[in-house]
Amino acid sequence: MISVYSNWSEEDIDLFCKQDWGITEGWEDDCWANHFLCCDFKEEWTCEDLMKSLESDFENSLTEQQIMVKYHK
Repeated sequence: MISVYSNWSEEDIDLFCKQDWGITEGWEDDCWANHFLCCDFKEEWTCEDLMKSLESDFENSLTEQQIMVKYHK
């Protein structure tokens, strides 16, 4: 299991969780971000790289399900 944020600083985790990812249906506040980070990732990411990749995914209108499949095992 790859814990994507195991090497992240507390500041990185806070920054990621405070970002408005636009996924609010069924999720409260930063719950989606916390859930997303706790899943088993296919590869390791830095906070900056993961945020850039997710921003691109959302700009390209990927759904939440497509995003989960892309990043998680």
